[in-house]
Parts: sequence; structure tokens; C-alpha cells
Amino acid sequence: MPIGSTESAPRAERLVLHGRVQGYGVRPAIARLAENLALAGSVYNTVEGVRIEIEGAGAAVRTFGDRLIGVLPPGVLVDKLERSGVAPTGRSGFHIADSHLAGPMAAFVPTDRATCSRCLVEVHDRRDRRFRYPFTTCTACGPRYSMIEAMPYDRQRTSMIAFEQCDDCRREHDDLHDRRLHSQTNACASCGPRLWSVGSGVQPESRDDEAIDRAVETLRQGSVVGLKGVGGYQWLVDAANPEAVRRLRGIKGRRSKPLAVMVVDLETAVSLTSGGQSSVASDERMAERMAERAAETEAAERQWLRSWANPIVILRRREDLDWAEAVGGALESIGVMLPSTPLHHFLARRFAGPLVVTSGNLEGAPIEFESPGDTDAGQPEFGGDTPVTERGPDLWLEHDRRIVRPIDDSVVRVVAGRAVGIRLGRGLAPLTLEIPKEMLEAAEGDGPLLAVGGHQKVALAAYTGAQAVLGPHLGDLETLAARDRFAQQVDAFCDLYQMRPRTVIHDRHPDYFSTRWAGERGLPTLAVQHHHAHVVSMMIEHRWLDREVLGVAWDGTGYGDDGTVWGGEFLMADARGYRRVAHLMPFPLVGGDSAVREPWRVAVSLIHQTLGPAAASRLRFDGIDRRLVEQLVTILSRSGDRHDGSVLETTSVGRLCDGVAAIVLGIAKNGHDGQAATLLESACDSEADVGYDIPLADDFPPADGRATQLDWRPMIVAILDDLASGIRPGMIASRFHRGLARAIHEISRRFADFPLVLAGGCFQNRVLVEAVVSGDTGARRPLGIPGMIPPGDGGLSAGQLAVAIARRGDSAFWGG
Repeated sequence: MPIGSTESAPRAERLVLHGRVQGYGVRPAIARLAENLALAGSVYNTVEGVRIEIEGAGAAVRTFGDRLIGVLPPGVLVDKLERSGVAPTGRSGFHIADSHLAGPMAAFVPTDRATCSRCLVEVHDRRDRRFRYPFTTCTACGPRYSMIEAMPYDRQRTSMIAFEQCDDCRREHDDLHDRRLHSQTNACASCGPRLWSVGSGVQPESRDDEAIDRAVETLRQGSVVGLKGVGGYQWLVDAANPEAVRRLRGIKGRRSKPLAVMVVDLETAVSLTSGGQSSVASDERMAERMAERAAETEAAERQWLRSWANPIVILRRREDLDWAEAVGGALESIGVMLPSTPLHHFLARRFAGPLVVTSGNLEGAPIEFESPGDTDAGQPEFGGDTPVTERGPDLWLEHDRRIVRPIDDSVVRVVAGRAVGIRLGRGLAPLTLEIPKEMLEAAEGDGPLLAVGGHQKVALAAYTGAQAVLGPHLGDLETLAARDRFAQQVDAFCDLYQMRPRTVIHDRHPDYFSTRWAGERGLPTLAVQHHHAHVVSMMIEHRWLDREVLGVAWDGTGYGDDGTVWGGEFLMADARGYRRVAHLMPFPLVGGDSAVREPWRVAVSLIHQTLGPAAASRLRFDGIDRRLVEQLVTILSRSGDRHDGSVLETTSVGRLCDGVAAIVLGIAKNGHDGQAATLLESACDSEADVGYDIPLADDFPPADGRATQLDWRPMIVAILDDLASGIRPGMIASRFHRGLARAIHEISRRFADFPLVLAGGCFQNRVLVEAVVSGDTGARRPLGIPGMIPPGDGGLSAGQLAVAIARRGDSAFWGG
């Protein structure tokens, strides 16, 4: 624009930032930019995002708009910027104003963040007033979601309202040039949350730094420490002490499921206390090297390890790892995380070794997060009337910052170079769902929607009328305590997003607790088929909701249209509906849930259907009486009525994996959900050259119009032949996975014009996904592998929600 009088003429604009723009120092960054350009006005949070009113010389106002996005802090995501001219009002000065609360809640809820490097410098610098203060935070880091009472995000609507800032903290908060300008979590040892330890009694035994030292000594003695973390209680123990890990498993009731390990290298402890920026950078490199000694990492995994989201990252374990085998068992992988708060940093450094860090709850129960009593006493009670210290951790580290919203650690796995969300929690949830604007606009008139997922790994999803979001992991709904927590979290979730759902979306399975709960709300409901929801959730991930795809939906259990157990499905699908075009050949499951817990039952069924009762009767498994095998064969051989429910038909690839694991590895029982299949993946030999054949059972498509079946029986015969020939189990396991990938390619070639989408819990399997990717290099169609929306049931509600939005206004789908 030519320079002229308009450059200095007064000009005013209103700008609105939409997206992840609250909770990370956006308003301070904007205020500094306005001051640098000598502009007047204000910035404030609203329910739609961040609103800016700016005025001054025309050239400066235009420069402000041009530079705005570039000055925002790392991790901020601007979904949309609205910019409009308004009349100047002659204001002077620029200030951060109080939030505006009117209107539907469109602002993104901020997630919790790991401690930033600048805060780490301070807490290790003896000259800094926050030296060794375990609750140090700033605008770039610290708790957010876990302490929010309501949006917009301001201190008075968080649990930090209980702590009045001292004069020093207030000066930082108000100083335009301080990095803690308008930090809603700002505090120090003089005015903020405090730490203490509690042993066998109820009174504090030590406080602050002494409490940390006492906890470290307790850990060194092989005892268990309970810690009130960011989103709930955690239990810590020495990862390299087998007896300590065994005791933790006994307390928690977790017999076999892997435990996450927190690592930090203490070689840099001395240099970190000097307070130099380079020391922190060195610490991050050394922490990465410690993780590398535990596991073989690739660049994307290292990036996630040190990310502000701070998830547990599943890594390939080194063969010479000398940690306690009880941590991860026979798996080739291990979950590793770096410290998330200054308190975790202090513990890890002073302990000088790897620490198991797991959620402080009994297995199957929801995460505990509330501290009864006043700030000087009280420990949580876990599943009974007896305090945990009588049957659990030997020492507790407590603090008085209230946890408003419980949230577990996130879990991420890098598969084929892409980060896959295994569990969305602290740092990653709530997750914004990118649903096309035109779909959302078409759904606006019918009010908010709530999707409640399935029965396991439940997470909520909602369309608020202004945004679509996927909430954090809540867990399985097996226990009464878990169901009570589910109901509480539904209310809390809806309150946070200021919404009252008009419709509830649920799974088709009639016996899921979430299905029954939805039907009791007195609201319209929509049932969405389990595997369709899986496919659509991955369509959200790849922004393909406007397309038709071939969805491969493989998991353990899903209620099929014919009343059987599905789990090996090929669906031609769009966001509104689907057509089943192929599936795994069905096989019987005897005993319902018993077959899930005992893979030997599946193995007997597979052999019986492939080679007959005599071959099945010859199977033997350690710890399983041969008479049980014979009884199962008798049930399978019996013709006649099977309507007693003891025998179910399934197409589940998850159960197929269980059965093959029992045949190949001799795994008779699952210690936890998916254990046998995970061990089969871990056993895979990378040198395998071919995959087993899983041919089509009939012509494609069948003449009668039914879905095509994949016949797994030739594969079972080949597996048995390989075992008899002395082929090592790792080679057989790898050929099995490659065979599954070949079957996907065989079907997908018949739908070459459509994107291929991998969905369902089976695609958390790195070997399987990478086999599909490596065998798909010549295909021209897009391939959608899992991403941040969990491919398992943790992402089910996202797909349910998108299906409901797509079906709005179509009466053929509605009515419960």
C-alpha cells in the first residue's frame, strides 16, 4: 500500500482467535505486541476463544494483524482468525481484561502440560526464589484441564483460587515484561500449594523438601510411595527391585499388565543446580539417553518423550535391559515417560534410577483423585473403609492443590512413523475433533449431542453446538465404582462445555452399561454399530468424512447386525452408513467371557473347525486339565440347539490372535485384556519372508450377495505343519501377521478406487500395521492408518458422534 496520510490516521479492529488459544500465554503475548506497536485496546477470553480490540495508527494496526499469529507461544493452535474493522473510540493504553462469559462454549479447553525448560532452570537454581519449589509453573506449562472448574480459563475458575498470590507473585502476574504475566497458575513457596508426607498415621511427618527426601528413602528401601499427582494419585516403586514391583502388583491387583516406568539421568544433577539454560538442555539430552538405554528409540519417539504433552511412550525394549522383569514381563516393548512436574523431577533425580509410576487405584477401579480431610491430614481410601496405608503404600506425598478433573496419563505408540493414541489422557485430552464445517452447520439446529462409547476403555465425545471434542479416558465399566464415576464424569463434562445434550449416542450392544444408561436419560437416542463407529473415527483422523472408504474394522468384540460377535470386518462405509462386504470366517466361542480370558478355548475351537474333534482332543496346555479340553470338544461336536448362550459365533480377529498365540506360544490364559495377542506380536521374528495364506472362501462377490468370507483354516494347517517341522515360534508369529496383512490387500484390491482405513483395537499392533503399509506401496489409493484418535474403543465415541452428526435430519436412522 502506498505510504500516505492513512498510515497515521486512527484505525480500529476487532479480532477473534478460535482454537487452542486459552491457557498458554496467548493474552500476554498479544499485550506485548500491542505495547511494542504503541496500540491501545484490550484482550480477553470468551467462550468462543480470545477477543482482541485494538486501535491506533493505521499502519500499526495492520502490522499488528500481520504479526499476530507469529508471536503466539508454541503449542497454540489457531483454528480460525476473524478480523473486522470497527470505529475508533479514542482509548489509551492496552490491558488484559476480565473474561466474557456469554454465548455457547466454542473455546478449546486447555490441556495439562509438562514442566518447561525455563521453570526447570529456576527450580534447580539456588539463587532463584523458586529453588526446589515442586509446584513451579508458568504460562507455558503446568496443570490446566485437571484443575479447571469452568471456562473461560481464568484463575478464579480453577482450584488455584484457593491460593492468594503474594506480593512477588502478584508483581510477576501484572508485569507486562515478565514471562508469568497473567499466569493463572502463578505461585511460589510463600503463597502456593504445599507438600507434605504422611506415613502410618494421619498427621504430616515432614514437609516440602524433607518430604521428598523421605519419599526417596522409602523408595530405596523397596517400599511403595503414593503420590498425589496432576490428575490423580500415583503409586511409585523402584523398577529395578523385583520384590518391590511384585508387592506393588499385589497392592494394585495387577497381575500381569505392563507398568510404566519414569526415567531421568542423574549424571546431570549437579550441573542442573547451577541454573544455566545449557544445563537444562543437557539434562533433556541425558534423559533421552537414559530412555535409549532402556529401549531402542526412533526420532519420533524421542520427540514425544520430551513433548509438552509428556505421555507414556511405548518403546522397543533392549534385550539386555536389567530392570525387573516384573515391570513388563515377556513383552518386547516397555512404556517409558519423563517427569511431568518439578516434583517428579526431584524424585527421579534424587532416587537415581528408574521408577515405576502407575495410577493409584485398584485394578479395574477408576483413578482416585480426592483427598478427604483438611490440608494437613487424610489419605484417600481405595475401594473400602480401611485406609490404604494399612494395605498399600508405605508413605504418601500429599499436597493441597485440589484436583477438579481426574485424568490418567496418556499413552502413545509410534507405528509406521505416525503417533498412535493408545490412551488419551493428561496432555492430550480433551481432543478437538475436526469435523467438516458444513456437517456441523447442518447439525446446529438440533442441539448438543453426547456420545458415550462402549463398555471398555470408555471416553465421552460431544458436539456442543459450537465444537466437537473427544474427552479423556475413563476406563472400563465393569465395576459399580467405575459406573458411578462414569455418571459423575458425564455431568462434569457437560458442565465444563456448558451443554445439555439433546440426544445420546451409544453402541448397539443391548447389555453394555453405557447403552442402558443412555436409555434411562429420557432423551432421544441413536444406536451406532460398533465397527462402523470404529471406521468413522479413523475417517475423522484423516478428514475423510466426505468420502466413501473401505474400512477394515478388526477388534476383539463388537455386537454385529446378526446378533453374533463381529470383529474381523470389511465395511464399505461413509459417515452415514455402511455395507458389510467381507469378514473372517466365523468360528465358535465356548463360554462367552471365559473364552476371552482363556485363549486355549479359542485354540481348541480353531483346531476343531479345521481338523475335527480328534485333533482338537489331542491339544494340551500347561495348567489346563485335559478333561476340560475333552469337555470343550464334546460341546463343539454336539449338534443341536446352541441357544443356551454357551456357544457364540464370532468373526473376531482379536480372538483369532488369541487362539494362534495359544497354539504357537502355549498361552493358556490372558492375565489381562489382549495379553496373548500382545505376546504374539512381541514374539515376531523380523526375518520372516512370507505370510500364511488366508484365501477367500468363495467367489467374490458371492452369487447370493452375502459378504465374502476369509478362510483362516489353511493358515491353521500351515501353522501346525511349521510347528511340527521345528520352525521357531517367532517366525510363525511373523508369518501369521504377514498373512493377515496379505488378506487385507487381497480384499482391498477389489475396492482399489476407495481409500483404505484401518480401525479397531487390532491396529494398535505395530507389526500388523507396518506389514500392511509395507505391502501397500504399489497401491495408488490413500491408506488411513491410526493416529491420535485411539483405534480401539477409546476412540469409539468419536465415531459415534460423527455418525450422528452426519445422520441429522434423516428420520430413517432416528428413534432409538
